[in-house]
Amino acid sequence: MSNNKADVLLVAGGSSLRFSKSTNKTLYLLDGEPIFLRSVKKWLSFEPLNHLIITVPHGQSDIFNQYLKQISLTKLKPYKPKKVKITVINGGKERYHSVLLALKELISQKSDSPYIFIHDAARPFFSLNLINKLWEICQTGFASAPLIKINDLIRLSTLHDADADADDNYDYDYKKQSNNFKSYATQTPQVILRKWVAQYFITNQYLKLKPRDEISIIEHHSLPLKFVEGELFNIKITHFSDIKFANDIVKLLR
Repeated sequence: MSNNKADVLLVAGGSSLRFSKSTNKTLYLLDGEPIFLRSVKKWLSFEPLNHLIITVPHGQSDIFNQYLKQISLTKLKPYKPKKVKITVINGGKERYHSVLLALKELISQKSDSPYIFIHDAARPFFSLNLINKLWEICQTGFASAPLIKINDLIRLSTLHDADADADDNYDYDYKKQSNNFKSYATQTPQVILRKWVAQYFITNQYLKLKPRDEISIIEHHSLPLKFVEGELFNIKITHFSDIKFANDIVKLLR
């Protein structure tokens, strides 16, 4: 593929029920700036970026667009984009619904970028270095995602997917993971090849699988995949209690 462009899907939708019943967590201000805007600025510093699509909760596109107008491209480093299209669309009920809607938007706009990054807007501290690692791999024909080692001992529960977000409920059977296995957490951004979208993502099977991330689909279909080392600060802000740690990271990264 000679076309060295990439599109980015930034997932900022969702109910944010675990964060707050009244606030979309990606609009929460960290050091005076919305969480989602930190991700947007990082992506605008990625030179191959062609089109950025942001999925947001229904009825909130106006406030997201207002914040986007505040971005000063002249202050972005190291790359100052000239022609980057940003589109804000309504997301779906679940993350995978939002990703599907964004992929359909790319198809409808006839984007010719051969690579697509998907990133959770609730992860505002990923680095440009991490993006570049993923970028190098996808250009060799592989999907890619960051992994970070989990040092805690993991226990598997009988909790079904339908109840996966039932917080603070420990009334389930647990099975200790074997010490013979190392555990890793998957982060975003994740990158896929555009040529796979129609066959593996915009399908009824995709909806039936209810994927938690894009790499799940890649693995399900045995498509070429390579992982990179994730980043300690690339946390996902899920609960309101994560804000204190996020503010500490902001101070460290200044």
